Amino acid sequence: MKIAIHQPEFLPWLGYFDKLSQVDTFVFLDNVDFRYHYFQNRNRIKSKRNVIWLNVPVLTKGKWGQQIKDVKINNSINWSRKVAQSIKFNYQKAPYFQDYFNQIVNVFNKKWANLADINIALIKLVSRFLDIDNVNFIKASDLELKQETGPELILNICKTMKSSYLLLGISGIAGTGTKHENEFNQHNIKIEYQSFYHPVYKQMDANFMPFLSVLDLLFNHGKDSLQIIRGNSVKRLDYTIE
Repeated sequence: MKIAIHQPEFLPWLGYFDKLSQVDTFVFLDNVDFRYHYFQNRNRIKSKRNVIWLNVPVLTKGKWGQQIKDVKINNSINWSRKVAQSIKFNYQKAPYFQDYFNQIVNVFNKKWANLADINIALIKLVSRFLDIDNVNFIKASDLELKQETGPELILNICKTMKSSYLLLGISGIAGTGTKHENEFNQHNIKIEYQSFYHPVYKQMDANFMPFLSVLDLLFNHGKDSLQIIRGNSVKRLDYTIE
């Protein structure tokens, strides 16, 4: 079994779904520290002039060091309406906007308490949009692991899942590169590294902007999106990033 492990992010970028589409099981790493001002509660979309951020407000006061699974959404702010309006304003004229928008808004409009839960629901929804239907999803917090961190946690997840292959991003094992690879090999777990080069695809104007939320690709290319993510018949940027 080949697995990938990644924090549940909010409407992630294309490289996230490239990794997800290559494995049998995708583990949401929700039992590690929440990273402030990163992509776990926000992401970028394209506006007419630049990029703008879509944000899910979270409760942070007195909660430094909380794990992702414990992060609560600040529902005193009507964030879902603001996010939906931003998406509609910037993409309503995109070719495939009507195919996906209402289903995404339906997810927004549910009464979510935890950030990880809405992130996971949206990732699963987008996976269906992309016709990625052969991946099992599991939360690391459901595996009842010891409170380990870093490479030890990743190794323990692999052992618990009885995986023989682990697909990693370019930053390596828990962001430490390749120096722990032998520990995995000793447990008959082969390490593979994702090689993702961002595709250059048609957006709503000629000023191409990479590294956006997957929504940008979906609204512009619909059912062709997964093939574009995989780099089929499109130009790609000549550098890679996790």
